[in-house]
Amino acid sequence: MEEMIDEVEEWAARELPASRRDRDYIRRFLQGCKMRPQITKTKMTNFHKLRERTAQWFSDRDPQDPILAQLLDLGVFLPLPQKDEEGRTIIVVRATINNPRQQSMVNVFKVGNQ
Repeated sequence: MEEMIDEVEEWAARELPASRRDRDYIRRFLQGCKMRPQITKTKMTNFHKLRERTAQWFSDRDPQDPILAQLLDLGVFLPLPQKDEEGRTIIVVRATINNPRQQSMVNVFKVGNQ
């Protein structure tokens, strides 16, 4: 696994110089891609492109903000207390509970990225 992390880390230094490159961060991407470096590189590229193109989803995410607090109170995203068989958090998404006339989808995405 360490060699795969090294490979992705070296690639990210060249191709995604502004991205995070610590070993735990890369390990999580590798695990999400079944330990396949090439797929990991594609996933990391897509992730960073998405963050760049939709920066408004990832900024101003203060849960104390009244607008975002309202969405949190509605329970748009509900993490369940139990984990799945592999120890992952289960999150129930209730996207239709939100009134789109009161809340924008950008704010819904912000809450989902907390």
